[in-house]
Amino acid sequence: MRGIMECLRRNVLGIDIGTSSLKFLVTEPLDGGSRIVASVTRSYGLKSHGKQSVSLILKTFFEGLEAIAEELALVTEICVCGQMHGIVWWCSRDLLEAAKRLYRNGCGDHWPWSDLITWEDQRCSEAFLRECNSYCDDECDQLSKLASGYGIASFAHVVKSQPDFMSMYNYDTCGTIMDLMTSLLCGHDTPKQTCIDTMNATSWGPFDSGQMRWNAKFLNALQIPHNVLPRVRKHGDVAGKTVEAFGLPADARVLVGMGDHPCSVVAAAYSPTGRTFLPNVTTVNFGTSGQVALILSETQISAMKTDVSGGFEVRPFFHNQWIGVAASLSGGNVLAWFLAQVNAWKEDLNSEKPITMSELIALGMGRKRTTLTCSPTIFGERFASGLHGSFSNIRADNFGIGDMMAALCRGLVDNLVRMIPQSLRELALSQTIIGTGNGLIRNELLRFYLMGSLTHPDNLQIVDEALEDRFTAVFGATLVTRLEAPTSSV
Repeated sequence: MRGIMECLRRNVLGIDIGTSSLKFLVTEPLDGGSRIVASVTRSYGLKSHGKQSVSLILKTFFEGLEAIAEELALVTEICVCGQMHGIVWWCSRDLLEAAKRLYRNGCGDHWPWSDLITWEDQRCSEAFLRECNSYCDDECDQLSKLASGYGIASFAHVVKSQPDFMSMYNYDTCGTIMDLMTSLLCGHDTPKQTCIDTMNATSWGPFDSGQMRWNAKFLNALQIPHNVLPRVRKHGDVAGKTVEAFGLPADARVLVGMGDHPCSVVAAAYSPTGRTFLPNVTTVNFGTSGQVALILSETQISAMKTDVSGGFEVRPFFHNQWIGVAASLSGGNVLAWFLAQVNAWKEDLNSEKPITMSELIALGMGRKRTTLTCSPTIFGERFASGLHGSFSNIRADNFGIGDMMAALCRGLVDNLVRMIPQSLRELALSQTIIGTGNGLIRNELLRFYLMGSLTHPDNLQIVDEALEDRFTAVFGATLVTRLEAPTSSV
């Protein structure tokens, strides 16, 4: 009987290629939900986040697959999600065989792929971005932005600084790291097979999401070759089927790669009873960075086109809807910086015992009504990389460590809220708020200030730590197969 039941099981493998780690999740779809069968996380150990070694990411990928080898035999569908905006180039005909060699040997050189230029890369100066944006015409989507670390901007910079880059390494295609991974899993060996979903295409920069096509005039002005760019597919479409390699079974359906953030929204707002999304929901996530997202209709998008702030982006979503995202580069990374700074001060004062984040939060809660204010943008923002942070309104009685921690957390919330366009702010802050991310779940100060910004504080629903795995991007990736009937790539 057990053998028969296993034959009937159809497991889904979700993969999240993050900035610092790879997450794997195997789920078994059930009526009204999913059962988590296996979960594994593997860190890269990368020191640089602006540019990352694809070889190291692939080695980590192979290690993760080996850790869940027993569960892979029953996998029939795979969805890869991960860090958005970044770009990697590769030689399509050599991709699979080179990856097999890396899988067998664990090392080598002369790989047919470039490094990954990530969303954190800062090679594009504000002057360079202004030059790129000057080529935008009326066909450029006003809701699709260009910033340093975005695929089109990175491609334009590489072309300008190294015109023979593509020919020198025989690269004939490109995509996000998720697109490279789906091409690898499917054994794609021609540039025409490389595909990118509409959400990730929009995250690269100016893109005609209505017509699902790249802006030819804009690309020509930037001297980006059209034939190298991936084919744009609808999110949820099938990119192909797996080849038998790396311990994976043959013929499992592989969906077009997706971004981690939209998959997080899927996980938070998914309604299993209708295989659709809960109505009137805003999601707030504080992890390394911070995001507010809400699902919007075409009517709402049209009404706000003249009211788009620099930090707010709009991307296509499921069921002919859109997702509006206020995305800040300032989040848990700023709090981690402050913790390190406080401990550096303690060392300067010859104090041996380091302070912990929980102690900082407790100090901040004791000063949550502080008059000290903080602009937390020490790492800049995508729309203004030159932004700096600051403390202000300093008085003799408000500049303790607790005051600084409280002001920093309040500043993080205020900074994120300001990114929401005025026309949507009341809606975003008045409907049900689902809070996710380690930064929010484990930081009472952030929750306090977030509740203070809401029209109805009781609407805030923080994900329980025991259920945290079900509100992650990788879990959302496993749900994508249940949202719509996927369209085949052939």
